[in-house]
Amino acid sequence: MFFVVFSDPENYYLLVGSVLLNNGTKYSISKLSLHNKYFPPRIYHDISMLTVNGMIMFNNEVSSICIANEHMTGERLIGATALVAGFGDMEYLGQLAVGLQQVDLNIIANERCRGSYSNLPVAMVKFPFGITNSLICAGHEGGGKDACQVGY
Repeated sequence: MFFVVFSDPENYYLLVGSVLLNNGTKYSISKLSLHNKYFPPRIYHDISMLTVNGMIMFNNEVSSICIANEHMTGERLIGATALVAGFGDMEYLGQLAVGLQQVDLNIIANERCRGSYSNLPVAMVKFPFGITNSLICAGHEGGGKDACQVGY
């Protein structure tokens, strides 16, 4: 099994069916698992699996998403567009967005990211093994779009 329980699921819940931060249908979590190779503060394998109590019903506001598989990695993705969505900070150390934010980013070769990320002050903490093939690198040549803060 690739996931291990890392926290009490009773401390969490899932909201679905809304693009507003605190709206939607609330589901309690019966199991919360983190990838067994994830060791914070490193970025590698930073994915978790939630099991909800009850059945989530798909409709016009709720549907599935595409998750990359082993055939959607490396050189095969370069040049494709990825949609990144979330309720992240609106600016560096700023407030969370109250509405779901999204940005389209171009998937680029990891080699291009290695040079950029190696210069960051946190590189050895978050990426001690560099930008590996377990990561997908995305961005724009001239900047201007970012998955972390609006306006970067």
